[in-house]
Amino acid sequence: MEGAGEIRYLDDKKALTAHEPAWARLTSTALRFDETRAFLRTISRELLEETKNSSS
Repeated sequence: MEGAGEIRYLDDKKALTAHEPAWARLTSTALRFDETRAFLRTISRELLEETKNSSS
């Protein structure tokens, strides 16, 4: 686990158990692989359009 200016590994069962609910929430709200690809493609297209429009 990373924090501001430090890296800690959760090898303590009690600490790991405390982080499991947060990890479960994070993974349940994350986009699926196909959704991520579609989202990134959309953002990429929008960025390209903005770049083209601002340079003309």
